[in-house]
Amino acid sequence: MTCRARKNTIRRILATVVIGLAGPVAAQPNEFCFGAGGMQCGGVTGQLAVQGVAFCLPVQSPLVKNGICKVHGGSWDHDTCCFANRNGVECGGDNSSRACEAAWNKSIHRTVWGYYWFRATDYTRANATGVIETALYCAPSGAQLHRNDRQRCCNGAASAVPADFWARVARPSLWRCQ
Repeated sequence: MTCRARKNTIRRILATVVIGLAGPVAAQPNEFCFGAGGMQCGGVTGQLAVQGVAFCLPVQSPLVKNGICKVHGGSWDHDTCCFANRNGVECGGDNSSRACEAAWNKSIHRTVWGYYWFRATDYTRANATGVIETALYCAPSGAQLHRNDRQRCCNGAASAVPADFWARVARPSLWRCQ
């Protein structure tokens, strides 16, 4: 047996042992509208499915490839968590894991209280990395968002939104990207 053949044999044995210990690694499916609210460019799915609810709306325009989606810090966090935990809370699996529950709750909070922005979205652009494409989903200048999502501004700068008392009661954590 040559030196090269011995090395290849050792590599196969090691690979078999590692896969046997850790189990096979499943390929991650492509995600679409990864970072936007809703699942795969749609609305709420799973146990909380609501017919007719969509966070991405189709648009017929030469400037927008497929539609416009609501985006917020909760959708970013939930999408990245679900990519790593397919059976996490409202991740499209069987919800057997409590993983992603905090991100799901954050996503619901941001949606209900209006801490989101809109982005033109290409429904056909696949993402198999599990990493949000920041340039495509960041909050543009003028977008209003939750103060804890300031780092999501495209230019990295945000400031508190001056508002009257009643506006601040409804959304006390409202900030605007500069």
